[in-house]
Amino acid sequence: SGSSDGTIRLWIGETGAPLSEPMRSHSDSVCSLVFSPDGKILASGSDDQTIRLWDVGTPAPLGKPLACCIDRVNPVAFSADGTMVLWA
Repeated sequence: SGSSDGTIRLWIGETGAPLSEPMRSHSDSVCSLVFSPDGKILASGSDDQTIRLWDVGTPAPLGKPLACCIDRVNPVAFSADGTMVLWA
């Protein structure tokens, strides 16, 4: 789940408990989240005009934020083969 405080949380579906500590990197609301086709990477789009990629296993950011827009990043998606991140 993405939050207006810029954090992302992963949850255990069966129990509703958090899977880990909140992931922090965005400076504004997280408005779009999508898993890569293999489920190993999470892409987050934010009102801070960036996309972040996250390693779901750790969960830690992968590289620097991708500055991409003049407005919010919503939606964000992966290409079918998982090699590209797309946004509108």
